[in-house]
Amino acid sequence: MSEKNQISVYLVDQIRIDRYLSEVLNIPRSVIKTHIQSDAIRCNGERVRPSQKVQHRDEIVVIFPPVIETLPVVGELKDGVIHSMHWQIPLLYSDDHVLVVHKPVGLVVHSAPTIADVNLVDILLASGIALASGQEGRPGIVHRLDQFTEGVMVLAKSAIAFEHLTAQFRERKIQKRYYAVLQGALSAKEGIIDRPIGRDASVRARQSCHHMVEGSEKDAMTKYRVLHEFTNLTFVVVELLTGRTHQIRVHFASLNCPVLGDSLYSQQAKKSEGYYLQSYHLEFQHPVSHECMSFTLPVSTRLQKYAGHDNKK
Repeated sequence: MSEKNQISVYLVDQIRIDRYLSEVLNIPRSVIKTHIQSDAIRCNGERVRPSQKVQHRDEIVVIFPPVIETLPVVGELKDGVIHSMHWQIPLLYSDDHVLVVHKPVGLVVHSAPTIADVNLVDILLASGIALASGQEGRPGIVHRLDQFTEGVMVLAKSAIAFEHLTAQFRERKIQKRYYAVLQGALSAKEGIIDRPIGRDASVRARQSCHHMVEGSEKDAMTKYRVLHEFTNLTFVVVELLTGRTHQIRVHFASLNCPVLGDSLYSQQAKKSEGYYLQSYHLEFQHPVSHECMSFTLPVSTRLQKYAGHDNKK
């Protein structure tokens, strides 16, 4: 069961609620902010902001999610595939500096305060694969794929690889191509979507091209070409010219052609199989040998039924 804490503020005034609760509950402010953002904290029955000031006689309710005991993450590398519980992760390439994997659909890449699922990083570490130090909880991560985006992903195993690959992504020197199934018909068979993306002003989990938090917007460009069309579905090949969070999903939603199954950026019902996106091609320069490394996957089984016969790059 969830744990409910009720706190009566007494002889305290004009202190930020995140700071106050951090001190009272002996919990890091970052955790308090996460609970506020997930609507688990109320003051006098109302939603709060981290910067809101508490006052004498305020009544605060904090609901902690139930503690779930999880089994330790295990992983075994056998014949080029990592096996972990119900996940199978093919290794496409590995040396002392670089690891390239085929991330399965549904697998989260790294841990986060609001996510308790088993993740790719933990499975790799449990399999005995060393990853370069990065942000806390994100070793080896130089780019990410969303949970329901399957396909090619590169990770850094050494410090020099982490620095070099991060710079290539930042300087837009890495080629990234995707297959996507869209709901709706595009007005042009090919083009470049050039629309800034920023944090959505209303929904924290979303990005937006229209209702952005002031100052959060960044330039974003997505190149696409239609490969196959159904009555109300479109199969496209996409090249990311920039690398913003949820970029493909946000840009096509802004054209009223959201990615099929994407309930976050459309009114589609949430499906267990998620949205239909595949990272099928990744090309970068090896951080040590400087060799051009190129990896291409065929259209996945999940997307194949929408691809028609013309699914060449």
